[in-house]
This record gives sequence, structure tokens and C-alpha cells, in this order.
Amino acid sequence: MLQQIISSFVGSSEAGGLVQSLAAQGLSPEKAQAAVVATAEGAQQAVGDAGVGGLLALASDGDGPLGMLGGLLGGSAGASAGMSGPMVDQIASFVASKVGIDPAMAKKVVGMVLPKIIDLAKDKGGGGLLGGLLG
Repeated sequence: MLQQIISSFVGSSEAGGLVQSLAAQGLSPEKAQAAVVATAEGAQQAVGDAGVGGLLALASDGDGPLGMLGGLLGGSAGASAGMSGPMVDQIASFVASKVGIDPAMAKKVVGMVLPKIIDLAKDKGGGGLLGGLLG
């Protein structure tokens, strides 16, 4: 299920809007597009077998099962507000090396793109922990 969510996001108009925003911040359109795609790929790699549930755990508020799962995966309470934590750093590092941009810009990209992917995962029915883990 996570693969479908990632694929639909990468081809969406929302991803296109993020590419334009990143281009306005100094990235070439090609690097901006590559950075959005790399963020999606990095998120998928980072959550691994946890799938949608792992992705949603990054956005949890730290309470309940999603928050506990997020802690196990390296997320932190309130991660959605600032998009920080070891897993976010891992995704940013992946983006920086894959696209060839500096780590600070990669972190900015992840901070813009990852919440959109998480929102899409929530909208696609990943809100249930068990369904998210099995999907």
C-alpha cells in the first residue's frame, strides 16, 4: 500500500507544486523534481516493513500506539510540527546524497515534502495502525 501512495504522490499536482516551490528557493527544476522523488523513496526505505503505519508514526503526537511505534522507529513526539528526529535525518541524508544537494537544503526539502506524503497516507486510509502495518 505504501508503494501505491508514494507512486500517486510523485505524479500528483501537489508534488508538482512542491517542485515549483523548491525551484523558487534556488534548486534547478531538475534537482527540485529529483529531491521530491528522493524524499518519497527515502521515506519508503526509512519505514521499511512498517509501511504506512511507520510513516504515520512519524506524524503522531507521541500518544497511543502510533506514538510508541514512532519512538521505536526513531520518530519523536511532535515530529510533525518540526519534522525532526533520526528517521527524518536519515531521509534528508538520503536525499542529499542521491540528488547532490547540501544537507541543509535536503532537510528543508524533507520538511516540505514528508508532511504531504504523510497527509496522503492518512487520506488513503492508513489511519488505522493495524491496517497501516499490514498494508
